[in-house]
Amino acid sequence: MDRNITLTSDEQELFNLLNKVVSKVAPGTTLRVAGGWVRDKLLGKMSDDIDFMIDNMSGEKIARLIAQELGIAGPHVVKANPDASKHLETAGMKVTISNGTEFDLDFAIARQEIAREDSRIPDILPATPKEDAFRRDLTINSLFYNISNGNIEDFTGLGFKDLENKTIRTPEAPFKTFKDDPLRIFRTIRFVARYNGEVDPQTLIAMKDPRLQAEIQRKLSKERIEVELSKILKGPNPVLALRLLKDTGILGSIMEEATKGTEFEGQLAPFDMDQNSPHHELSVWDHTIKVVENILDFYPESDPEKRSIMILTALMHDMGKLYYKIHEDKGDKTSYSGHEDASGKLAKLILEYLKFNNHKVEQVSKLAHYHMRIHQMDRDKNLTDDNKRFRWMRKFIRKMLEDNVDAMDIMHCSMADSYSKSTGPVSDDIVEKYNIIKSQLQQTLEESNVDKNTGKFTPILNGREIMTILNIPPGRMIGTVSERVKELMDENPNISKDEAANAIKEEFLPQLTVPERIRQASSCPKHLLFQKVDAILEAIDDDNSDKALTLIIDLKEENEDDDSVCEKVADCMFKTILLDKSKKNLDILTYIFNRAEKNFFNVDLCVPVLGILLLLNTGTKNDVIELIGERMGNMAPDDLNAMLDQLPEDAHHTKIIKRLRDGKSRRE
Repeated sequence: MDRNITLTSDEQELFNLLNKVVSKVAPGTTLRVAGGWVRDKLLGKMSDDIDFMIDNMSGEKIARLIAQELGIAGPHVVKANPDASKHLETAGMKVTISNGTEFDLDFAIARQEIAREDSRIPDILPATPKEDAFRRDLTINSLFYNISNGNIEDFTGLGFKDLENKTIRTPEAPFKTFKDDPLRIFRTIRFVARYNGEVDPQTLIAMKDPRLQAEIQRKLSKERIEVELSKILKGPNPVLALRLLKDTGILGSIMEEATKGTEFEGQLAPFDMDQNSPHHELSVWDHTIKVVENILDFYPESDPEKRSIMILTALMHDMGKLYYKIHEDKGDKTSYSGHEDASGKLAKLILEYLKFNNHKVEQVSKLAHYHMRIHQMDRDKNLTDDNKRFRWMRKFIRKMLEDNVDAMDIMHCSMADSYSKSTGPVSDDIVEKYNIIKSQLQQTLEESNVDKNTGKFTPILNGREIMTILNIPPGRMIGTVSERVKELMDENPNISKDEAANAIKEEFLPQLTVPERIRQASSCPKHLLFQKVDAILEAIDDDNSDKALTLIIDLKEENEDDDSVCEKVADCMFKTILLDKSKKNLDILTYIFNRAEKNFFNVDLCVPVLGILLLLNTGTKNDVIELIGERMGNMAPDDLNAMLDQLPEDAHHTKIIKRLRDGKSRRE
């Protein structure tokens, strides 16, 4: 590496002008360009970040003298502001050379920083250039360019050598440097990643010192950490930075702090955890870092914000596997059912703790939550037919849009995930399979009913049109029908308004044509009905499931055609099975299931029927159960939640129950 700096003609003119002015207005004063400009010029990179260090007066004073001599506007002075991490007063000004090129210049006095025990904001004292060099964060940032003689000044004796070798180290003892200002740990990681360099061994030892984790918590605001992490994620080598964050213990410490007071506190395994799975040769961490590497192939540096979102998603997509409570030992392997739900929650906790913006928190947590969807579709034996698969994809795209998520981002997560199972190359079969799925999803997206300008999905029939077609007033029913219209569009993306209108009339009008008064009328007088139901509930309260079942059978046989009685039978049957699963009566179940199938918008009937379906293995398909759950969630969320709260941990369909409790459906 050449130890000389080659100036552009504009830079040469600027420095000649400043030398001339300073020799006149401040004899004996030397202007030195500090830090980033010197580093970048030595690396052959252009830099417009010109910061001057002055050794014998304040930055404001020299800037005012220069401005006065040149007859230009005086400097803009930025006062020291410790609360905003501004340690030192600086003066900024614009200087224009003969060809009209304008330079932004900053001036500050050489300084020492005396650390304070309670803060990373130091006390400032005047200093010599050498003392100023040693107080800087890294040796590669401690080089000066003396504009009076054109010399590079390396007061630490290590700056030029470390820049040439891409070695990142602190000028002073690293533990002291990091203890005084823990933010420099993050800056060290950022520069290692920026130059694909290596950390000096002693510096790395200090970075790993557990005592510094406490200093990070004590001295750094989360906002300052977020700024450095965002720069790291948008940099050229985020993988190297993430490895260092993990190896230094910083990532683990952040996770520990972020989960305090939550269900995850003390319940997370180390990131190096072996997955004990035939599908994964790699530990959770090795798999995760490989997913990050693969995700970068889909997101170029030209879109740094999206790229950082996807890097964070890759980092956190399997974090839920660390949650001990979802580990299920299956003899020779471990399963992690529901890990994506835990990953989404952990992502939200961690990013909110670090004060990332709301958009990034929402996107990363949702992408982590949904990252298994493509895998689940691929494994579903009912979706091998292309027509069914494209229908699934249309609904998937729609559901993601409704949740403000890009379906192609999920696709890329799935591809990166699938390509990261082992240390060896990805098989051609896997690559071909996921390329086909991606192509199909892209085709579906292009042909979907998504407005190309707004990116929104618009149902072919709106609420007002539905009310007119069915002649119904505003209410919960509109939401149910509107959801059905969307499903019809999933089934046939080219469906017309007339076809959709005819479909909902055929499906919903038979129910609506029955006068409401008939439904409410009961062949069993109300006082007798209440007495019989009270007797059943009393038997349930007494833990007498045999008596309860006998009374339910009697009530059903006496009033089999009565809708109101059917509702009570369903509710009492649900409560009886909660008490004793062995009391499931096939005749009663067939009776209420058949009625519910014909009256699927009857909340009082369908909610307890859904409860029974969730409790037992009735042979009903999962997608049917989830469809009922979706409809009840749209029509009567309070009733649904009240029923879900009664379900025991040993209910048969625990996964569906969890998704309904979270307000999400997995039918896609």
